[in-house]
Amino acid sequence: MRVYTVRTAKSTYNHTMNIELGQKNCRLICGSLRPIPACLWRSAFRWVESLCWIRPGYDLIHTFNAIPVAPMTPFIVTFEDYLPRLPPDRPSVGWIKHHLQRMLGSPSCRAILAMSHYAIQEFTKQNCTVPFFPLLQKKVRLCYPSVSLSARRPKKLQGVKLRLMSVGKPFLRKGIPAVVMAHKLLKKEGIPVETTIVTPLNWSKDEYIGPNDEQLALQMRNEIVRSDIHLMRCLPNGEVLKLMAQHDFLLFPSFHDTFGYVAIESLSCATPVIATNTCALPEIIDHGKNGFLLPFQNDSENLKWKWLYKKEHPDYCDAFMAQIKEFGASIYETLTRFWQERSSYDELSANALLKAQRMFNRESAAQFLENLYEESVGSAV
Repeated sequence: MRVYTVRTAKSTYNHTMNIELGQKNCRLICGSLRPIPACLWRSAFRWVESLCWIRPGYDLIHTFNAIPVAPMTPFIVTFEDYLPRLPPDRPSVGWIKHHLQRMLGSPSCRAILAMSHYAIQEFTKQNCTVPFFPLLQKKVRLCYPSVSLSARRPKKLQGVKLRLMSVGKPFLRKGIPAVVMAHKLLKKEGIPVETTIVTPLNWSKDEYIGPNDEQLALQMRNEIVRSDIHLMRCLPNGEVLKLMAQHDFLLFPSFHDTFGYVAIESLSCATPVIATNTCALPEIIDHGKNGFLLPFQNDSENLKWKWLYKKEHPDYCDAFMAQIKEFGASIYETLTRFWQERSSYDELSANALLKAQRMFNRESAAQFLENLYEESVGSAV
């Protein structure tokens, strides 16, 4: 079989779950896609993240989010929400957006792979006024991220304690203070609970979700450190998966995640997920079947938090803290109801594993990409 060289960027989840799936008909060559130092494009030239420069000599290019500048070379782009990658908090030059849209409409662009139906929705809203939008629509295909199964059979609820786990680097955006709050409420209710949180407790005023007030951020971080939860600052991914398999639920009260990779990792461990009803998470979590969705102050039209990209608003901080309290209360109420009828856990775990097998299957996704690569190199769209 002809070997295709596919150029990708070095990354973690984005590529290991969307592109580097062990395709047998290609040789993946990974390299940096940035033409200027990161310190520059993250400040003055943030729009640079929407494109990449690729040297000639490849049969096919497959990138994540970035549209490749490589004349005459066929390419595929996998994207998470915005494409071109120009969200509202990222000032851009109008002609750049139009040029990138034309590149997506060119014969060189063989396919546009959306990670979710949510991504397709965002892409449609962003590009529907383009005159050649029907052509773009024909190129869009749904290709969910994929994961290898970490469990072979469903789990049973073991022991006398409810074992909870939460994972997230930007601990405020991931809603981890709400997990601590729920843990305390459950203990106060007399429900035996043990909670593990894996987070480096990172905080930055540049994070697009979370209060700008450093003192408030430190206060919430200190509450986590002083609580009786098991706090782990940093673990390899393999160790995180082992912990997921040992816990009863993954708690994921995120304010905004274009997909939510950690949720499908948890399903692959046969561990049900309690997550926010936002972005693509409702596609992963079937409420009451393989986990539970937490109510959220979403914009009903696009499944995003109403306060997204509004950090400068004077009421933003109060809205953030109010939402943390609502998340904590919702987790507590959800788990209190579950604990009263906990015989349902076997079914929740079985459905979690089944969802990972059927919708996020790594072998099926790799086969899909192999077929797409053959099709893309062989003919123009």
